[in-house]
Amino acid sequence: METPILILAFNRPDCVEMLLKVLSVVVPKKIYLALDGPRNDEDLIKINIIKAMISEIKWESDIKYLLRDSNLGSHRAVPSSIDWFFSMEEEGIILEDDCLPDISFFQYCTELLNYYRHNEKIFSISGNNISPISYVSESYFFSHIPHIWGWATWKRAWNKFDFNLSDFPELKEKQILSHFFKSKHTQKTLLRFFEKAYQGGNIWDYKWTHSHIYYDGYSIIPSVNLVTNIGFDDRATNYLPKDSYLANLKLNSINDIVHNENIVYNEEYYSFLSENLYKDNLSLKFSKAVFYSKRWIKNKFSL
Repeated sequence: METPILILAFNRPDCVEMLLKVLSVVVPKKIYLALDGPRNDEDLIKINIIKAMISEIKWESDIKYLLRDSNLGSHRAVPSSIDWFFSMEEEGIILEDDCLPDISFFQYCTELLNYYRHNEKIFSISGNNISPISYVSESYFFSHIPHIWGWATWKRAWNKFDFNLSDFPELKEKQILSHFFKSKHTQKTLLRFFEKAYQGGNIWDYKWTHSHIYYDGYSIIPSVNLVTNIGFDDRATNYLPKDSYLANLKLNSINDIVHNENIVYNEEYYSFLSENLYKDNLSLKFSKAVFYSKRWIKNKFSL
């Protein structure tokens, strides 16, 4: 496969091993591995295992490494790794170590990267459809909300990413969210996340979402889900319960792409996101608080 791949990894060699088994089928000719730095000796051991696994792949590939001496955390490590990737490439596929794609995901990304290469309305290509419904007869539809569990983009689009979210005050003042989302609750939820990101919160993905919405850019959403997240455990950066409907989403395939020429956001999908992804859940909020408290104690006292 000619399309370059960026792998974002840290301390999960078991997940990387599963990802490499999938990659061995598509045989990418270019692999970029970005590894965040260790927090402790245990992390260092796991990071070294991952480096060895990548260096020992059985196919011929040009491998480049971004290895950090200290731990940046995903909030800084992920965007800076993507910056590094696009300092050398014009387009490519991005996979975190806990994202396990269907084989068809790679051709799906490759074909759409080529098809929309010069269409500046299209910002990204998501591998996820978190709804059990397809919504369209074509192979994909469009959304201002990108999903980042396996995705692809172009340097021209990533250049719109603003780590400091300097345009957020304008988005808030002009009530741009109301242009796209009918649900007041969804508007308030997104605004709350953007405010948190603007104030320095550790949520880089909402900054990427902000770029899509502020510039009226679209993410392509597959009609069926092509990537599942296998990282729902205590090592995850962000909390989601293991019994969440997002955990281990069913993998599907898209083999023959039928293009969707109607570039407008899918209102049915927005309704699904409003009713599921952005709904208030007091039990989930309590579980998150417990999860992050336990993590803080563990890191504070090196337990």
